[in-house]
Amino acid sequence: MKRIATFCLFQLFLSQVITFAQPTDFAPVGAKWYYSEQAFVAWPVPKNFPHIVEVESKEMYQGKLCSKLVGVASETVPEPLYVYSQNDSVFFYSLRSNQFELLYDFTAQAGDSWTMHGLKTTIDLDSLTVQVDSVSQIIVSGNTLKVLHTTCNYLFFDWGCDIIAGVGNTAFLTPDFGLFEGGPWGLRCYTDASIDLHFVSYPCDTTLVVTATADPADRYGIRVFPNPAGPQINITLEGSLHQPIMRLYNQFGLLLRQTPIQLGQTAMPTGDLPSGLYFWDVSAENKRIKCGRTVIIQ
Repeated sequence: MKRIATFCLFQLFLSQVITFAQPTDFAPVGAKWYYSEQAFVAWPVPKNFPHIVEVESKEMYQGKLCSKLVGVASETVPEPLYVYSQNDSVFFYSLRSNQFELLYDFTAQAGDSWTMHGLKTTIDLDSLTVQVDSVSQIIVSGNTLKVLHTTCNYLFFDWGCDIIAGVGNTAFLTPDFGLFEGGPWGLRCYTDASIDLHFVSYPCDTTLVVTATADPADRYGIRVFPNPAGPQINITLEGSLHQPIMRLYNQFGLLLRQTPIQLGQTAMPTGDLPSGLYFWDVSAENKRIKCGRTVIIQ
């Protein structure tokens, strides 16, 4: 009897391990990602529209059973987008390289990296390397989710810093090519037949209207000076932000500096940088608050 009970327990344990080890279907039919898309179509009253990416169907594409995603609205990947998942990695079909390329590696740990090839751009740059700086967990709608905190090697691909395993990037579902050119930014919700994740407190499909006509970043008192700059750039912050960071990029979009910002004034050393045009942004909680450009003259 004990042998039977032990065998049953072993079978139960084995089935749980097998179930846990099974690769996740990244994009089941009916899955939806709700992002925020900012626009000034009703200027001077800016609006924040819901931008929805949806899995329309499963179909054979280039020899693989793929999910067909519509509403991607990216200048970097085709729309519709065909993806398939294997061993918790997600691959998309690139019309530039005419083959499947790696989009996500949800198994990545701190120190790992992967490179996406075959990206469609207007310049001679078709790849993006994603570096995993750290890994953590968050609880959303009662679900514990693995989060990859990442940085990317080129600013020209406007992508966020956090990737949620099984869900995707929290800023754009796919890399968006363009220097601060907007588009859908910020994951509101993700839903499919088995899970319903809300990252915001308001309904997923809500259109938000900002009544203030001034730059929303002005309420934080963010100022970057002088311009032109020399041996250092100064950043002032008057409002409350959670762990704000300023990043500085060269004209090719390569990240050169990142400095935590304190209330009051913070200095970013730039004395070792050559004279030229540079881009900067200030972000907090994976959201870009303000961005601009500056000239450094040594």
